[in-house]
Amino acid sequence: MAVAIVRAREIIERAEQGAREKAGSCEVEVLNYLEAIKKSGLSKSTITSRRYVLTSLIEHLGVKSPTSITRSALQRWFDKHRERNPHTAVSYLNIARFWMKWLVKTGRINRDLTKDVEIPR
Repeated sequence: MAVAIVRAREIIERAEQGAREKAGSCEVEVLNYLEAIKKSGLSKSTITSRRYVLTSLIEHLGVKSPTSITRSALQRWFDKHRERNPHTAVSYLNIARFWMKWLVKTGRINRDLTKDVEIPR
């Protein structure tokens, strides 16, 4: 059983390393994402709003690469906005979720960590 656990960890580590090598800087990945959603026909105001939220997210997190984002950092970012306005915080988290889903879909990261952010009811 211990061998299986070690083997599983090796596989996960290799997959994460591959994702780290694929992902560019947060700024580049936000721009790539915005270009991709422009092609899908979203309005200019929606794209502007997403740019604002994602730029503030990466500034708050202080990370260089999407692979460096942690669930706990996302939770702190969400909680900070929730203190000001709970509805805005959920909207911002949804924008972060759209970006992270795109990052997963394009193979830049392995997992959407926004799913793990706790949203009080």
